[in-house]
Amino acid sequence: FSATKDDVKAIKNGRTKLPEVGQVGIRCIHCKNLCHQDRPMRAAVFPSSLSQIYMAVKNWQHFHFSLCNEIPEEYKERTASLSTKRRRAGGSGSIYWADTAKQLGVVEYTSGLCFGRDPGKL
Repeated sequence: FSATKDDVKAIKNGRTKLPEVGQVGIRCIHCKNLCHQDRPMRAAVFPSSLSQIYMAVKNWQHFHFSLCNEIPEEYKERTASLSTKRRRAGGSGSIYWADTAKQLGVVEYTSGLCFGRDPGKL
């Protein structure tokens, strides 16, 4: 998603650097409609570069996933079972996330990530 003025005003939660309007972030689809103050920690994350998307998602899974009461239990159970399966080797997870973001039109700029084109027009 792209941060709006309302997102920027509401997203603080101890962040040292707030997102900018238009900055690309990743947020929980299950609690996104709750008021910002009612969302659990790290409901939205803003990777600073394409190479940081993978780590941002891993951190989101670690910190937000267990706290969010809006995520159905069957999703949590399925994710837990998948996390015990074989992991990707050689950093390919990071490459996958960065390449996929590029395909969606995400580009790096000085303050983070933004959409270089409409992501709906692939």
